Amino acid sequence: MISKFRQQKSQFEQIRLMLQQDKNVVTVGNDWVETRWLGYGELTRNTVSAERLALYRARLRQLGFSRVDRVGIEQVQLELFGGGFADTTWGIGYVWSDAPPQPLVTSAYNSMPMREHRNYSPLEGHWYIYHRR
Repeated sequence: MISKFRQQKSQFEQIRLMLQQDKNVVTVGNDWVETRWLGYGELTRNTVSAERLALYRARLRQLGFSRVDRVGIEQVQLELFGGGFADTTWGIGYVWSDAPPQPLVTSAYNSMPMREHRNYSPLEGHWYIYHRR
């Protein structure tokens, strides 16, 4: 995971910057997109242009991700893989966070978090590896 990030850091940054620019976008997946209301009194959700959506998906495919998520207002998450059923899901991936996420561990990749929790390990700058359960 570390070498993948180091080799493709500029592409990670491109996706992160896109999501930060598109403040109405919450998630872009292979075959769906989730947006949100931007202000009080809006009658419709803001949407993403077909061209912009195609660019997101092309960049995600290039990196081998199926989705990008906005987590709160300060995090962008790229899940590398995940699985499970209903209440037993898990996943591992990358997160860009404005502030250091907690808890920080030596290796999130090798550290299974407690139920319904995440572990993070520093990668570079504001980037971290996460393991969720």
